[in-house]
Amino acid sequence: MLKSKKDYLLELNNISLLPANAPPIVKDISMGIAKGEAVGLVGESGSGKSMTAAAIMGLLPETMQIKGKILFNGDNLLNASAKEKQKLRGKKMAMIFQEPLASLNPLHTVGRQIGEAIKVHANKQGEEKFSQKIKTLLGKVNLDQDVSIKYPHQLSGGQRQRVLMAIMIAHKPQLLIADEPTTALDASLRVQMLKLLCSLCAESGTSLLLITHDISMVENFTERVYVMHGGQIIEEGKSDKLLKSPRHPWTKRLLAARKLGKASVAGKSKKLLQVSKLAVHYPIRKGILRRLQGYTHALKPLSFELAKGETLGILGESGSGKSSMAMALMRLLKDDEWNGEIYLSLPDVASKSTKQYQLHDIKGKELRYLRPVVQMIFQDPFSSLNPRLTIKQSIAEGLHLMNIGHKKKGMSNQTELQKVKQVMRQVQLDTKLIDKYPQFLSGGQRQRAAIARALIMQPHLLILDEPTSSLDATVQSEIVDLLRTLQKEHQLSYIFITHDIGLAVALSHQAIILKNGEVVESGMANNILIKPKSSYGKQLLQAYNL
Repeated sequence: MLKSKKDYLLELNNISLLPANAPPIVKDISMGIAKGEAVGLVGESGSGKSMTAAAIMGLLPETMQIKGKILFNGDNLLNASAKEKQKLRGKKMAMIFQEPLASLNPLHTVGRQIGEAIKVHANKQGEEKFSQKIKTLLGKVNLDQDVSIKYPHQLSGGQRQRVLMAIMIAHKPQLLIADEPTTALDASLRVQMLKLLCSLCAESGTSLLLITHDISMVENFTERVYVMHGGQIIEEGKSDKLLKSPRHPWTKRLLAARKLGKASVAGKSKKLLQVSKLAVHYPIRKGILRRLQGYTHALKPLSFELAKGETLGILGESGSGKSSMAMALMRLLKDDEWNGEIYLSLPDVASKSTKQYQLHDIKGKELRYLRPVVQMIFQDPFSSLNPRLTIKQSIAEGLHLMNIGHKKKGMSNQTELQKVKQVMRQVQLDTKLIDKYPQFLSGGQRQRAAIARALIMQPHLLILDEPTSSLDATVQSEIVDLLRTLQKEHQLSYIFITHDIGLAVALSHQAIILKNGEVVESGMANNILIKPKSSYGKQLLQAYNL
């Protein structure tokens, strides 16, 4: 229990962040963190959480005006010089960012990067003592010693996040800010990372500011929480009490967004997709001549069927083969990287019956003809949308590439504009954004644009690869409702790839749980996701319920 403001290690007094010629990002907020305390900062995307963290760390652009006081150990950081702030960063305060791959240097080994973090604030010491400290830090974050000679791209998402933790705890800082540290990780790994982070902070007496849009993380891993909305702190209190009995309407809405419900019952329908013994194996080539040395088996033989208007949920941790399966179904892998049979049953206009296509054998023009039928929506819409194209150009791009309604065949600019606006309305995206570029849209708006781009092709099957993992709870709930509506209106079939059991339950009729490329459980979603029989399925459910 915090007795008084004298106990605060960090204190923000009436902080406002004012960009040049723009409305304030953060408006008159006050908050505090005691020594050794774990505090959560919860809010939607764009609420000002990350900008507040950047202000604490002294990482804001020079054009940003700051009003108020940021007190660290009683000293106002806003009066500190650039050199004084540099001395504090890493030694007294440190920050873990959302995407570890963007924070690590791809040209240096892990060992060298941890070593650099030690050297910045350390006195000269012998090489042996220096190497030992790197080993000790790797051990603390549960990484093998051989990781030190590897490069960031050779590590998994969880391993990269552990490396960042090792760098940040090198000097046992008094304050550690974790900005969405587990967003890109699967549920079970997310829990492991947070338990590790909290144990490391407790061991060294470090205060933790956990910034997130995931309420369950705050509920289980912090003592107090501040809720942020529209650049303001709207309420604060003890994590367990506030999240059980929120006072502010927006906090109530945030908690309600976690209740995604269950998928509606799918009616009996014709079979759309049949997959038999689909396997993915990436060749390992070595030497100057790049001779084949063997294969990395990403996905072992997998079979399933999918009806029209039905959703198949694919669950598993990072590296379980989910995305490899999606790439094979999309026919985006080389011939020597996969095998199996994929049958696609589509209505034939000429014969007014159903025609079956052997998607695994089709090549060239015939494969190109079927491309619009199977569309894919990726995890990060910002990466999948071209920043040089407007929203209209991005959505209409597929029509031009596939010569669908090409101008030579009679589609005018006006008709194209009408089609784009129509599909924007279908995905509940404001048509006023039609001439905007992706970087000016929110995460939810970008994902709606990505769905519109796929939907304009009039697909029968949508493969959704972690489409909501980077979105906050309220936007995630909106996208789930949108997907349900689109499925009902257009009789779309989905393959929904996720590591979140709650999302899978909300959308899936059938489900497959993968681990290390193998099926550990499959069947009706209501059975295997709510009452899994496999130990791994139970582990996923436990991580979700935390």
